[in-house]
Amino acid sequence: MVEAMRCGLACVAPDIPTGIHWTLSQGGGWLYQARSPEAAAKALVEATRNRELLLHKRREALRLSAELFSPSLVEEQYLQLEASLLKLTFNGQVLNPATAAKFRLVQLSDYGARFGYALEKIAHNPGWIFSKLMGKR
Repeated sequence: MVEAMRCGLACVAPDIPTGIHWTLSQGGGWLYQARSPEAAAKALVEATRNRELLLHKRREALRLSAELFSPSLVEEQYLQLEASLLKLTFNGQVLNPATAAKFRLVQLSDYGARFGYALEKIAHNPGWIFSKLMGKR
């Protein structure tokens, strides 16, 4: 959605409690009631029938995306996050990121391996996930 807004496109999206709500409630598009095909259709019809409003929402989308998601702003936020990670402490001692990762119960690489295994099982046997969810081996 943000990429579309950065291109000057107004968005029509469901009003769900995520960044979608936060972003479009400030302008740049239409929010409609989630799980309501009628509300989605109404928003789409409004977007196509009211040219002036559409142009206004497109200008809003471009302005908001530049203000909220410009590459320089995202880079600044990333650098702040990186700096805060370098200040991690444990029992008063500064930890480097590699040491801090050792304090995880399950390392991220293990998550990736487990996820890859599950995807492979599902690809070969779509019913596999249901047997896992139902407690069958």
